[in-house]
Amino acid sequence: MGELKDGVILCHLANHIKPRTVSQIHVKSSAVPKLTMAKCKRNVENFLEACRRLGVPQEQLCSQADIIDEKRPAPLLCTLQALVDLKTALAKSATCAQTAPNSVHSRPNSRSKSSQPGPSSRSLSNRTTSSSGKQRSHPPLHSVV
Repeated sequence: MGELKDGVILCHLANHIKPRTVSQIHVKSSAVPKLTMAKCKRNVENFLEACRRLGVPQEQLCSQADIIDEKRPAPLLCTLQALVDLKTALAKSATCAQTAPNSVHSRPNSRSKSSQPGPSSRSLSNRTTSSSGKQRSHPPLHSVV
């Protein structure tokens, strides 16, 4: 697990689950083949913060020391499993959203009430107003179902 100690792979993992979750990752280069401890710690802090934002429960988060000191791998494995579970849940919800049926309004055969032919609610009233402004009473109209 020494490859995880500098936090680079962990940050890339978080960004794989949700792009741009970790905005800055300190990486090795040919000019600087080994990261300083300060940069490693910053990567690990960024990873843990990304885990929180992604929704990993606090009780499943490992500590910075669990990653950097490499003495206790179980807490890190618990955090990684929580991330895998989140990725699976995100992928499943995205698949469900893509296969969900269209809403009622987008179906070609559905029409809103106002666009349906037939008498409107005003025409079903048993009172009308004439052009002179007087109300006249009419027998109630029966709607056809």
